[in-house]
Amino acid sequence: MSTLNRYPRMSGPAQPLVDIGQQRRNVRRRVIYTEFENGAQGRLLLFIGRRTPSIYYRDMSLRHKPGPKAVSAVYPFPFTSLPVELSLKIITLAVTCGQETYRSLLLTNKHIYALTHLEMLPHVAITLTDMKGLEAFDYFLTQRGGEVIPFIHNLWIIHGGTSVTRTGDLCMSIIQRCSDIRTLACHPIDLMRAMPGPDAENTRTHPHCVSLTLFQFRIRWGSYMTPDQPFCQFMDQIQQLHFIGALDHQLDSEDGAIPELANVRRASIALGSGRIINSELFMDLLASPKLERVVLTSHLHQEQFAELAMQAPMVDHRLSVVHRRRRWKEQLLWQQRIHDPERFWEQAEAEKQLNASDPSLA
Repeated sequence: MSTLNRYPRMSGPAQPLVDIGQQRRNVRRRVIYTEFENGAQGRLLLFIGRRTPSIYYRDMSLRHKPGPKAVSAVYPFPFTSLPVELSLKIITLAVTCGQETYRSLLLTNKHIYALTHLEMLPHVAITLTDMKGLEAFDYFLTQRGGEVIPFIHNLWIIHGGTSVTRTGDLCMSIIQRCSDIRTLACHPIDLMRAMPGPDAENTRTHPHCVSLTLFQFRIRWGSYMTPDQPFCQFMDQIQQLHFIGALDHQLDSEDGAIPELANVRRASIALGSGRIINSELFMDLLASPKLERVVLTSHLHQEQFAELAMQAPMVDHRLSVVHRRRRWKEQLLWQQRIHDPERFWEQAEAEKQLNASDPSLA
């Protein structure tokens, strides 16, 4: 047995199994080679470094050959070989997650782009929540509007942290051009401005919209709900009406009362932390001929909530108060209503039953 010095030069075919100059992370390690003669066919080399010592046996009669490569357990799914109907069903379920998933599918490949581009757009909940998004979507409509507008059915154009006055023109332009929407969420002032004048040739600009979500309660309905006003005609076609954000209690007047609507079936109204149900605000709405139910959502808890809930049946048997839980995010609820219109009302009914059994849980 012989001990070699640091970085030895070995004669003959015996060479170290590692190249000392190519150490990982360019860190030169102190290595001592101890060579053991093992007959004519091989040598046993002991590598001692900073890490755990390793012992290698090298057969000098054969060249070193790498072992077989590890085979991955993950295989690509043959999506393109599926029937078109099944592919569309899978993509439809995917785009219900939101516009980010829709955008990602468009960037996947040409095959999925062709299946998704226009075919899936009616299922996408388009949400515009800031100035950058409004400008980008307005530019998109300018460039591709004629192609995509008939397929835009769901639009959320409520933006936080930005002045309504600053974004008013953009919102009005977008609402006016998206004339085939079925579900709309916006500021009431933007919607009113988007309506044509009473002397316009076509006063029904959004004939398919049946679900409307309005941000806060800041409308003086009286001057807009005359039969000759296009806004009045638009509101009369709405079947599901939602007011989100707290009510503005400064509008406790006849002009602030929600009007009677010809086709509305269900309505939800956010009361915020209000402790009194002002019946005058809802009497006209409760006179709507097709109205089935009105849900008032409240932030109150326990005794205060119980007192508020007791007031509802005194106003009307179709009126109920539900505690609005923190997990109820308005934008997510709106997206869920697109694909499952009954989900919100089922949640509200479950909350109503829970509160009836134990008001302290609110």
